[in-house]
Amino acid sequence: MKTFSLLSIVLFCIVGCGGGSDGKTGGEYGLSTKNNVVWQQLSDIERLHPYTSTDANASYVQQKIWEPLNFQHPETLELMPGIASLPEISEDHLTYTFTMNPAVRWSDGKPLTGDDVIFSFKAAMNPKVVNSQALRNYLMTIDSVYYPNGDKTKVAFHLSKPYYDAHSVLAGGYVLLIPKHVQDPESLTDKISWPDL
Repeated sequence: MKTFSLLSIVLFCIVGCGGGSDGKTGGEYGLSTKNNVVWQQLSDIERLHPYTSTDANASYVQQKIWEPLNFQHPETLELMPGIASLPEISEDHLTYTFTMNPAVRWSDGKPLTGDDVIFSFKAAMNPKVVNSQALRNYLMTIDSVYYPNGDKTKVAFHLSKPYYDAHSVLAGGYVLLIPKHVQDPESLTDKISWPDL
């Protein structure tokens, strides 16, 4: 009798949890599970743009849309290569050089390049972007972002002074990368020099 009862409970659990396994329907909720992510958010977000929103909930959504140069390992919390390699750090800890991953593309198929990285940091540091003043506090030691020796497969960050958490600030998600070809199609930010920022 005990064996039959235990078997009945196990079968009930298996059948009860099996709804929507065809990948086309979401069981009793009628949601498609193919190529979709269903994620609960506690409240509405104000904006999707990572440099103009200030609410905490928006940052969770933005990190699913925009990405940083490196990813954080979910268990060890160490930074790992992603859009770019881990940085080569100069002996004086003033220059961090990343090699871009040539396989990375935006959702429209255009490649993500160093131009997008330079544009994203200029946009985040721009004093006319009113809501990014809190983010700019972390970026104050950045002196410039450029292509080392004109090599467009790499992006180098030069700091005005060493900063203990520079790798995390530069590559770990403080500045999420946005597409220059969408946000600045006329390359207006190219006219802004780093000292202007």
